[in-house]
Formats: sequence, structure tokens, C-alpha cells
Amino acid sequence: MVLRLLQKEIPSIHGAAFLIGAAGLLSRILGVVRDRLLAAHFGASRALDVYYASFQIPDLLFTVFLIGAASAAIIPLFLQYDKENPQKAQLLIGGLLTLFSLGAAVVALLAFFAAPLLVRFIAPGFSAAEHDVMQQMTRIMMLSPIFLGVSNILSSVMQAKRQFIAFALTGIVYNIGIIAGVVFLVPFFGFIGLAAGVVLGAFLHMTIQIPVLIKIRFWPLFRGWSQMPGLKSVFALSLPRVFALSINQLIVIVLVSLGSFLSAGSIAIFQFSNNLRYLPIGIIGVSYAIAVFPRLTSAALKNSKEVFYEDISAMVETILFWIIPLAFFTVVLRAYIVRAALGAGYFNWDDTRLTAAVLAILAIAMIGECLTPLFIRAFYALGNTKLPFLVSLMTASVVISSAPFLLSLFVRHRLSGRFMAGLLKVGDLPGAPVLGLAMALALGTLIESILLGVGLTFHMKKFFHGSVKNGLFLAIFRIILAAGISSTFCYGVLNFVSAWVSDSHLWGVLVRVLVPFIVSALLYCWMMYIMGSEEVRSVIATFRQKLFRGAMPPTTLDQQGDSSVR
Repeated sequence: MVLRLLQKEIPSIHGAAFLIGAAGLLSRILGVVRDRLLAAHFGASRALDVYYASFQIPDLLFTVFLIGAASAAIIPLFLQYDKENPQKAQLLIGGLLTLFSLGAAVVALLAFFAAPLLVRFIAPGFSAAEHDVMQQMTRIMMLSPIFLGVSNILSSVMQAKRQFIAFALTGIVYNIGIIAGVVFLVPFFGFIGLAAGVVLGAFLHMTIQIPVLIKIRFWPLFRGWSQMPGLKSVFALSLPRVFALSINQLIVIVLVSLGSFLSAGSIAIFQFSNNLRYLPIGIIGVSYAIAVFPRLTSAALKNSKEVFYEDISAMVETILFWIIPLAFFTVVLRAYIVRAALGAGYFNWDDTRLTAAVLAILAIAMIGECLTPLFIRAFYALGNTKLPFLVSLMTASVVISSAPFLLSLFVRHRLSGRFMAGLLKVGDLPGAPVLGLAMALALGTLIESILLGVGLTFHMKKFFHGSVKNGLFLAIFRIILAAGISSTFCYGVLNFVSAWVSDSHLWGVLVRVLVPFIVSALLYCWMMYIMGSEEVRSVIATFRQKLFRGAMPPTTLDQQGDSSVR
């Protein structure tokens, strides 16, 4: 029964996006539970700084491993092969699994022995004792990128076959594994148990997809190298994207390296706020980008200009419809969001204030960053992987060059730094320099999304030999107007509720978050409805219909019975 449910095919874009988004929401909620447990057990401390710094080498390796495991590079070729001859698709996946497993094992083994040097490069501000603990945790975590890389290859099949349920559960079981590490392994193995929990989560991320592959009778075929088609094409497509992601990972490494010189807990605070602001990005931006990618690929293969433009415009409007008000509300409610999510145990009020200040800076960047996964997949659907790489290179240059300067504004107590810290109500805290790291990251992500959007517009015109007119700018103006008014109203409701409800207990904090948010969200939706927003009507229609039988009217591709996206 459970396996039959996992096997269910989801043909609708909105249905798939809603499913992935709902699973993403559950995964993010579990992520909040995970972070709350970590905050309660350790607070914003140097111990958590070491834990988060230990992720950097395995995460970098996982990025490198995407040379053979990038879904965005595998799916277009898989769809093409599966349509021509299913056996070619099986050989493609078998070849990728074979080559990846061998390559990943060698690279991980080299990194295992090089860990003593690598940890000193990642966190030069740590003490010798902290480097020793970080080295042990890094070596244990080295297994996680191998499991996640194999899982990514399997996830490509899941997405191409529209088995979105199994794919959507991967993030959920990953967080369950980490939570199990905090609750069950730390009491027995100490701090090192956190690293074991990460490996357990990665293993579950991979294995939950295997029964579905067996059920749908997809068997990877393993042959000699000469009989494995498409490997060169996958590597050629994924290499620029891997370089781009590696650059993004290097950005994080630079920020962590700088953070290691700041006061204890700075890396943990930065990571906590980064996890909170990524919650809507994962639920909204990534979900819609994943759901629409097979259709974009099919439209590009058929040179269907109208369908491609229609899907891109609809997705941009839908993503902005959700993320702009959420970003505004996050800025208004930031302190209570952090207290509700993390305010337990050793996580004190100063930790809350600093995390909320960092979250406010990163919240504005959420708007552009939610569009980035869609833009990148659109480039991949059009066969262009070079431009996203160049944009990532420019973004890295901005972040890496600006981070030391922005950090100095707070470290040296310059006027602009004091003003920003005072505006965010952390001017009296010694940990305020962490705001410089957040400003550098926010600046880079905003520039990246703008450059990708502009570049995609010109590339679509070139690819399809012309453009299609749409009312996207008017829709964006309506969204910003409604979000601005409703967030101002949110601030007023917050002050009213705060006068009547104490925040000395968790339920009071939740009331201070939920009441202003719900009332303001309803106002936003009502304003969008009276301004003629199709998104509100679409959401209502999606809930009214049987979601998994297709919430959208049939499009041109559906009417043609395109088997490549089913």
C-alpha cells in the first residue's frame, strides 16, 4: 500500500510543485526541529561553529561529484533516450552509477587523508583542539557526499518518470537521520554522534528511492565503457554547472573562514539564519523549478516558443506571488520567528537578536534567490550551461571581494557599521560583525539572480528567434504593492498583539508570529484577488480539484500526448 502510493505518477505541474513544496515544508519543519535541538543542546557556541565548519569539505566534494550526478544535466538526455529506446536510458544510468561510485570513492579517500591540512585551510581561526575535533567529524561525514551523489542519479530517474512522491521524501528522511543523531547518537558517542547522524541521513536519502525503482521496473544496466551511451554528454553538460556550484561552495568556505576569526558562535548564528531564510526558497523556488523542468526541456526540444515563454512567465509570477510577501513578513517578524524556531535551552536572547538581525538581511535576498533555480534550469533546458557559470564566477568575485570590507565596517566600528547594527538592534553586542558576512552573501545572491534573469531573457530571444509579449511587469508591480501594504499592516498587528500577549512562553511567541502573519496574509490575498491575480484563483482551483489528476487545464504539450514528459 505504501509502495503503491510512493509509485504514483504526478502529471500536473501545479500538483507536482505542490507535492514537492508540501514535502519540502515538512522537511524544512524537521530542519527547524533539528536546528532547535542543536541550539538547545549547544547554544550559539564554538562547538556548533566546529560542527558547521566540518560540513564544508564534504559539501565541496558533493558539489564536485555532481559532474556525474547533476539532475539538470541527466534529465534532458534521459528523456531523449527513454523516448528513443528505454534500454539506452538504462545503460546511461548504469554507466553513471558505475563511474560515479569509483570516482567518488577515490576522491573521498584522498580527502580523508588530507583532512588535517584541509581543516586548517577551512577554519584558520580555530584552536588546535578545535581543529582535531573538526578533523574527526569531517572524516566521518566524508561518506555522506557518496550516498547523496548516488541518490542524485536515482532522483533524476524519479523526476523524469514523474515519481515525485519518492523524490519529495528524500529531504524528509535526510533530516530524520540528523535528528536521530542528535537525540540518540550524541548521548552515546558525544559530539561526534552529530557527524554519524549526517551520514545516516544521507544513507536514508539514497535508499528510500530504491524500492520505487524496483516497483516501476527500472533496472540500470551495467556494460563495458564502450556500450554506455551519453556519459560524455552528461559530463559536458554538467561540468560548467559543477564549476558554478563549486564557486558557490567556495563562497561559503570563504565566509566560514572569515567567521572562524569572529566571536564564538558567529558561524552557528550565520548558519541558523541561513537555514531559516532557505525554508521558503526550498519550498517555493526549488519546488516549482523541479516541477516545471521536464516541461521546459520538452518545449525546448520541440522549439515550442509559446509554451516555453508561457511556462517561464507563469512560474516567475507564481514564485514572486509567494516569496515577496514572505520576505517582507520575515523582516517584520524576524525576532519572534527566531525565538519560535530556536529559542530553547542554551540559545539565549543575545543569540536570538543576532540571528534575527542576520535573517533580516538575508530575507531581502530570498526574493531573487527563489528565482535562481528556475532560471538555471531554464538555461539547462535550452542547452546553455556556460552563462550560469560565468554569472556564478562574477557573483563569487563580488562576495569574496566585498566580504572583508563589509566585515571591517563592524569590526572597526565604522559609522556605517554602527548605523546598520543599531538599525537592526544589535549595536551593543560583540557578535555584530557577523552582519558583514550576511551583507556580502545577500549582495552576491541578488546580483546573481538579476544577471541570470537578464541573461535568460536575451538567450530565449536568440534561441526562439523572437520574444513573446506578456504582462509580467504589471503583475510584479501588483505583488510588490500588495506585499508592501500588508507588511505595514503586519507591523501594526504585531504591536497590538504584543501589548496583550506575553512572550515569556513558547505559546505566546507563536501567537505573536502567527496572528500578525495570518491576518496580513489574508489581507495580501484579498488585495491580489481584487486586483485580478490569477495566482489566487489558481490556488483555489488547485485545492478544489483532485490534485493528482491534473490541476491545470491541458496545454499544447498535454494535448499532443508528449510521452517524453510523462
